[in-house]
Amino acid sequence: PRPQITSITNNAGTITIQWSSVPTHTYRVEYKGDLNAATWTQVGGIITATGTTSSITDTIAADVRRFYRVVLTN
Repeated sequence: PRPQITSITNNAGTITIQWSSVPTHTYRVEYKGDLNAATWTQVGGIITATGTTSSITDTIAADVRRFYRVVLTN
């Protein structure tokens, strides 16, 4: 099944992205600052799910806007 982002929280510039996952499957999280941009930038490394939800954190400046997606890699 395709991953679905279930929550995004911002705690003083630390963004936590949580999504539905399948144990042992691997995922990467990517962002764009502008949806019209040609490429996505990866956040952190590849994440291997250990449960039915997974998460990653990203640190951004207060005036930054990002659009996130989660990609199943296997």
